[in-house]
Amino acid sequence: MTPAVAPTTIHPVPPSWPLAAYRLCRFEESHLYSEAEEYGMSALNMDPADPWALHAVVHCHEMTSRVNEGKRLLNEMRVRRAAASPS
Repeated sequence: MTPAVAPTTIHPVPPSWPLAAYRLCRFEESHLYSEAEEYGMSALNMDPADPWALHAVVHCHEMTSRVNEGKRLLNEMRVRRAAASPS
């Protein structure tokens, strides 16, 4: 397996959702899971309904043997979405 190569810029977390989501995918595909998780959580804080950011963060949890943490995040987001949905 080829070692991961870090993208040229890691910090700071970008202030806009599209850039955070883009960097999240770059880090995840480079197997830089802690950086990907940081950007993913930033993207989720900007847009809690973003399914790609949620998927990527949970994937980071899976790839770093933190499956239960990923399950907790999925449940938390499910509850948040249900609370935000009009009845």
